[in-house]
Amino acid sequence: MTPSGCLRAILLLLLATPAWAADGFGDVQRTLFVAGRDSTAVAVVSIESERVIGRLELGLVPRQLAVSESLAKLAAADGRSAQVTVAELASRAVTRLPLPLAPTRLLVSPDGLTLAAFDDASGGIALVDLLLLREKARLAGPPRIRDAMFAGDGKSLFLAADGVAGVTVLDAAASRPAAILPGPSATALARAPNGREGFALAGGEVLHFDLKAPAILGRLAAPGATGLYPTGTGRFLMLPDSDRRSLTLAPAQPLAPAAPLKAAAGMSAAYSAWFDTVALLPSRSEESVLLYDLETRQPAGRIPLSGAPGPGVVTPDGGKLYLPIEGEKELAVIDARLRRRAATIAVGFAPTQAVMAGGYGICH
Repeated sequence: MTPSGCLRAILLLLLATPAWAADGFGDVQRTLFVAGRDSTAVAVVSIESERVIGRLELGLVPRQLAVSESLAKLAAADGRSAQVTVAELASRAVTRLPLPLAPTRLLVSPDGLTLAAFDDASGGIALVDLLLLREKARLAGPPRIRDAMFAGDGKSLFLAADGVAGVTVLDAAASRPAAILPGPSATALARAPNGREGFALAGGEVLHFDLKAPAILGRLAAPGATGLYPTGTGRFLMLPDSDRRSLTLAPAQPLAPAAPLKAAAGMSAAYSAWFDTVALLPSRSEESVLLYDLETRQPAGRIPLSGAPGPGVVTPDGGKLYLPIEGEKELAVIDARLRRRAATIAVGFAPTQAVMAGGYGICH
């Protein structure tokens, strides 16, 4: 084993001790991190007490946040400077790593050991070893990236980009292009919960593909869909269409068409929760959360909010959805089991996003 390999093995062994044993925020499955519009510190929220339990100073205003569950680390980028900031949540120690690009997108690999930092405009990608806190590789992707995701094993990166037909596949381990999945230019990507299959929204249809081969497995017409979101168990694909004010709950095993349901304008994301029994679609224009029963695949009412919702996250147990309400400087807590607003958490600034490890959100 090489010296760096030995060091890596030793560090992994040390990390077997629970990170939250220290006086910090290392219990990442019970902790929510909230970024603010003009704040260089993120608010740290306990999902048990439903309150802010501290703040973590990052030294930049984060536009992107990503959490490594296995390492209990939080990565942040401001979208302007050529660096990424990584916080050790157990100790609260912060490290700034210079990069050859200014990241506008951050992704953590499924095993939590690698951070991919993207400059969407140029297509440049830096891979960072989160354990050793150093850049380990650079990749050249297509310019004007629209979306990106890791394969379930973390060995490949899938990219959707303007002006590129199909989906670009990069070999993250070998730092080189691997394949192109044929099809129209893609705008959105999603990984199935099984980690072996993926979906792309491209040219008015959904492409279903194998992440390991990779190869196209099927197609589904989806004219007007503005995003695609697998439910927590992968039973359905949620396909919102804000222009037509509709939602399609398409069976995903196998991929099959379904009749659209009435929805609303201003839908920017879709979430599923509580053992895949309910879908929740926040609407910025209507300042509410639309509910859908996934057993009957029918509308199930709506929950009013105090303002326009931002990007949120569902807890790992599927019990709650946390939504930033920027104008009110608060988080709305939605109880997915009871299908009602359960709490409001004041965070002291205009929140722009909420993330947590192991949660169901909009990241891949």
